Amino acid sequence: DLSIGNILWSEGGVGLIDWEFSRVGDPAEELAYLLTEQAADPELAATVHAAYLEAGGEAGIWSRVPAYGLFTALDSALWWLDYGDRHDSPEGPREIAARVEMAARWLAGEITG
Repeated sequence: DLSIGNILWSEGGVGLIDWEFSRVGDPAEELAYLLTEQAADPELAATVHAAYLEAGGEAGIWSRVPAYGLFTALDSALWWLDYGDRHDSPEGPREIAARVEMAARWLAGEITG
């Protein structure tokens, strides 16, 4: 669940919280999720990509990020659909629409990292 709300910043470094969905997987999926949840534009995606590489991340991962982006956006839209049904959430339709729009941006190749 790598999103801005789950990253703690301090002078001593960076920490992550909310490990509910943690598992061993492809880092490309986490990067795609981060970009999707932040509704990243091409500039932010390029910044994250550069920072990832500067920190020692594997360059080849970025070729897989767009494919994961499409699926993480659709998965997140489905999560909001389920959440809205169970909690009668007024924010659900807006969140679903935002995730579907992000999926379309991934599919159109607007976000590449």
